[in-house]
Amino acid sequence: MILKNKKMHVDRCGDGQKGLETLKNSMAGYYDIVLMDVRMPVMDGYETTRAIHELEREDLKNIPIIAMTANAFEVSSQLFSLSFDRGTMLWNV
Repeated sequence: MILKNKKMHVDRCGDGQKGLETLKNSMAGYYDIVLMDVRMPVMDGYETTRAIHELEREDLKNIPIIAMTANAFEVSSQLFSLSFDRGTMLWNV
């Protein structure tokens, strides 16, 4: 994995619910960023992102979340809406 090759610690979760639980159970400030697949089982990326921002922890309310998907055209308007509400800018590359 590219990030591990750069000596970054990476935790992978198989679905949105597991990702949310992993963040909730982490120590404050442990994670710097979240890479979020929009289409995950159990809890999709939209639901998971909203749930993360609704947590009572200040470090997670404002954690940067980068949403990714293989089908950018179908979900771009939803991502823009979600990011606009949070004051975040999304870029398609």
